[in-house]
Amino acid sequence: MLLEQGTGVPNYIACLYEACLRLDSANQYIFFQPGRSRVLGETVVAGAPPGLAGAAWFDSFQTQRLIRQTRPDIFHAPSHIMPLRKLPGVKYVVTIHDLAFLVLPGHYDWKHRVYYGWQVARSARMADRIVADSLHTKNDIIRFYRIPAERIEVVHLAVAEHYFQAGQSPLPRLVAEKYFLAVTTHPKRKNVVGALRAFATFASRSDVIFVVAGPMNEGSRREFLSLAERLGVGNRVRLWGYADGPQMAALYQHAEFTIYPSFYEGFGMPAAEAMACRCPVITSNVSSLPEVMPDGEWLVNPYDIGDMADKMQRMLALTPEARRQIGEKNRQHAQQFTWEKAARQMLEIFDTLRDKQVK
Repeated sequence: MLLEQGTGVPNYIACLYEACLRLDSANQYIFFQPGRSRVLGETVVAGAPPGLAGAAWFDSFQTQRLIRQTRPDIFHAPSHIMPLRKLPGVKYVVTIHDLAFLVLPGHYDWKHRVYYGWQVARSARMADRIVADSLHTKNDIIRFYRIPAERIEVVHLAVAEHYFQAGQSPLPRLVAEKYFLAVTTHPKRKNVVGALRAFATFASRSDVIFVVAGPMNEGSRREFLSLAERLGVGNRVRLWGYADGPQMAALYQHAEFTIYPSFYEGFGMPAAEAMACRCPVITSNVSSLPEVMPDGEWLVNPYDIGDMADKMQRMLALTPEARRQIGEKNRQHAQQFTWEKAARQMLEIFDTLRDKQVK
């Protein structure tokens, strides 16, 4: 289970299993890692080179060798891909976070599409149980792979505790200007360009700036800033780059709103995190995102620039009391997404598989 980086799947592994270890003292957990830069509990290291080839080697071959050595009752593959073969006496669980490479193939290069197209299909059919981040992802798995619904369990992702803490006490303001916020790791799929275009339609009548948090490669960064210049809002955009947990909490807390107009999500973590910080949220009406929101009032069509611009202007025009009410409703709704709840659901899945194995 790869914990080498600080976002996405590595945080899923860390947060989920920290909660499992707190809740479950009866069972032994062993974590397979390609290095020791970030470990959890009892860790067995099996080296792998960097990049897609290294990930393939670790996921497909190294994990199989380590399973043969340690002989666990249950093996959990936390991100889409199982070892090449099942060993007798071991039950296999795989988490499939999303099927974006199938739903939006144009957003991925051919190597990614070919590799995940083969590996995820194989892993889904091989697993004794599949965990999906949302009901929408579960339905995608059924639609694309014809997997029986009873083999798929929905375990929503969750919000780290420091975001809920940020909703209770003030944090330092990191951006002096009045701003709204977007979060991105995949600029095309997250549709930050759509948010930029929507902002440009009313920016001259507004006093806010647009802050984008999250890593962008140099090509995406140049392309985004170039578009901002062409749209006449180059001086109204700030690219924050990668933000750690406390920085993200502060950015959410002081934003006028967070906009997350993604074209496709397996869950939509930034929307839930922002809500935990009492931040108003505008997000898409597609894929899993309606599952995350308390209602449909602030959902937008991510393909409709006019719809996004209208919702953004409406949000900026809210009275302080209306904003406070939205923030409180959002925080209450976000409280259903906790890692303790997710861990308890995972433990139930493990217990069910173990009981079947005993029988």
